[in-house]
Amino acid sequence: MPDLPAPLRIRAFRAWWAALQLSNAGTWMQQVAAGYLAFAATHSATWLGVVAFAQRGPSLVLTPFGGRLADRYDRRQLLAATFAIQLAAASGLAIAAATGRASGGVLVALSLFGGCGQAIQYPSQLATISSLVPGELLHSAVALNSAGFNVARILGPAIAGGLLAVRGGATLCFVLNAGSFVVPLVALRRLPASSAGSLTSDASVLAGIVVMWRTPALRRLVLGCAAFTFGAAPLTTLAPAYANALGGGPGWLGVLLGSFGAGAALGSGPVVRIARRYGRSIVIPGAMVAFAVSSAAAALAPNPWAAAALCALSGVSWLAVFSSTNASVQLISSDAIRGRMLALYLWALIGPMAISAPAVGWLAGRIGIREALVACSASVAVAGVFGLARRVDAIDAGALAD
Repeated sequence: MPDLPAPLRIRAFRAWWAALQLSNAGTWMQQVAAGYLAFAATHSATWLGVVAFAQRGPSLVLTPFGGRLADRYDRRQLLAATFAIQLAAASGLAIAAATGRASGGVLVALSLFGGCGQAIQYPSQLATISSLVPGELLHSAVALNSAGFNVARILGPAIAGGLLAVRGGATLCFVLNAGSFVVPLVALRRLPASSAGSLTSDASVLAGIVVMWRTPALRRLVLGCAAFTFGAAPLTTLAPAYANALGGGPGWLGVLLGSFGAGAALGSGPVVRIARRYGRSIVIPGAMVAFAVSSAAAALAPNPWAAAALCALSGVSWLAVFSSTNASVQLISSDAIRGRMLALYLWALIGPMAISAPAVGWLAGRIGIREALVACSASVAVAGVFGLARRVDAIDAGALAD
């Protein structure tokens, strides 16, 4: 397969990657549909933020423990259990929507249940990648995984936007998401034994936090990711309110989120090449500054078409920050601590996202969604400028931290 990127020429990685992207697309469909039902019922950005928090809030507590489990037990068994939990949550949402019982409380409860499975799942899912490819291909594999996630970000919201325009569309979104978990459950049975992880006996959450805090590169990566996520995530988590402010309906919601994902997917190749040339210690904060500029411009866009183009540019910068941070964490960490380090990275990615959704939603209800998004962009710019001024060169070293 000479035309495929190197990681995709490895059969085990290719099968696992494809299964995950199908599941990711379904998850995005569910998140858009749940947010749409909540906003349609209340016309409240605050309530929209509460549903988003229910989907991601469990990561504040459970993701670090998911990392501990990923370092101590067979990651394949953990993944099977967490995929099953999310399948059950999606099925419950489908039943609730089909029977007209998708109230705010039901949406929050079932989103919270699925979010618990997702929070525990992610560390094992990311740690599995490093067991399927050699070290020299890890950054490319991580970038491909991020690109695939963002292709799913295109397809999921775009399909959801089309389905939500017809009667029963939300129900179908939930049904398709439930079905999307079957493929990775099958693919898990074919993963090599090495995917189980190191199975260490001393894998405490506290020990992992201590390693992160005492390692300057890991500390900068995790804290920098948290600062970026808090200010960057509202552009997508509050997209229904943003699309409404632009004068767009469900179709435009899908276009805006799809454009964001398209930019991220198309930017995956160039991001890897730029990172290899200039170093991830420069690319990560530089991409934060670029995101701040493009997202502020998107917030002030005069029409949905201009907003879509600017969201695509924001997507490129988003991909650059997260794929480079993810690769750095994996390259710096040994397998014995990789699950917990990735859990802390994911906590820094999803946790602030969960907090910022209701906080910025509340702010948007008082000063307007556009103004709130500009304020978020300013906070991202501060984080990026600080990162450029106080670089940590060890981020590029790839030395193991035990």
